[in-house]
Amino acid sequence: MKALLEKLNALVLLALFGVTAAAIVFRTVLGWSASWSEELGQYAFIFLVFIGAAAAVADDGHISITSFVDRLGPAGRRVCKLLQCVLPLPFLVVFAWGAWLNVKANWGTELSTVPWMNVGYMYLCVTLSSIAMTVWLVLRALRLLRAPAATEGVPR
Repeated sequence: MKALLEKLNALVLLALFGVTAAAIVFRTVLGWSASWSEELGQYAFIFLVFIGAAAAVADDGHISITSFVDRLGPAGRRVCKLLQCVLPLPFLVVFAWGAWLNVKANWGTELSTVPWMNVGYMYLCVTLSSIAMTVWLVLRALRLLRAPAATEGVPR
């Protein structure tokens, strides 16, 4: 699943690059502003951020400062890792629910400059990435709880 997210993110990044390059060409070469490029660029960036966040959660790839945790013993590291999995869950559940409500409310709303782009697509991306992050964090927490307590390494 993570590999699929990374490939999808690569396509979104390529689209973002294409939209930005087209905006530059339209403005500098043709002398007119492509109003659609700004909105599509913003949506592509939102997709890039949320798909990338879900992919980073999948392999515990978010930035973390471990200077305190590294000084703890195996049990302390395990507790910190478990807290790292559990503390974001309420936020992600509320975030996913709010995004889903926005999907339902905005599904029929089109962007003014890009009629084929539905506002609901953005909220659907946010909803799905929040659900994916929630699932991966719950699975990681369950792995931590099931792992033998005496192990030196803390499972990812």
